[in-house]
Amino acid sequence: MIGRDAGWLKFYRETVDGLEISTEAIEKVKEREAQLAKSAVAECAFMTRLWQGDIEGARKTLLDVLDDTALADAKLAGWYSVWLGATYEAEGDSDTSIAHYKKARSRLSPWLNVPFKSEFDVKSEADGKKTILQKTLLAENLHGPQALGDLIAKLRIQAKTLSSAEASSNSKEESVRRFGELLGFAASRPDNEYGFGPDAIWIDEQTAYGVAFELKTEKNDPAEYNKHEVSCGTAC
Repeated sequence: MIGRDAGWLKFYRETVDGLEISTEAIEKVKEREAQLAKSAVAECAFMTRLWQGDIEGARKTLLDVLDDTALADAKLAGWYSVWLGATYEAEGDSDTSIAHYKKARSRLSPWLNVPFKSEFDVKSEADGKKTILQKTLLAENLHGPQALGDLIAKLRIQAKTLSSAEASSNSKEESVRRFGELLGFAASRPDNEYGFGPDAIWIDEQTAYGVAFELKTEKNDPAEYNKHEVSCGTAC
């Protein structure tokens, strides 16, 4: 038998007994569990109909719950997309199977070993040189529409920091760097990293061109700028 310190047990009981769980939290758990129960029934129906050779009927059971399942458990919905993709692939419908596989990769892992390039994707890659932004968007697209949405959400977060009056100069400079990185550029903060140079710089390593940013975020309020400050960075 394992003994416990009496003082610790008393503290633990008092702490646990004092915890309150909101009604809203309880309802969310109930809704999630109810949805996952429906998803489990759909899984059984999918496998049963697949075994019986009713591929179309099997697909419908998962398609009917796919979106609601994603809200309750995104990874489980990812596996449903794998199964759906496999049924379309087995019937030779490459375009639809690729669409489901892309969803699966976006919800599970970009390393998921399933086909994810359609004829359009392959043709786009073979069309010749592309800008760094085009390459970034094409690469994100391979992971499905959710991945593009995630990229946009991340860009919006950085834009919100840049437009915030409360954000520090350091956070704004980092947001500029991060924004460029998200767009596919080699982005850095020379002034912060080396003690001289612009606040941030984006470099297109493919063309060896870059663009520098000097934010002047540490200016006093009201800020005054002159031509000399705008035309050169902190190294001037």
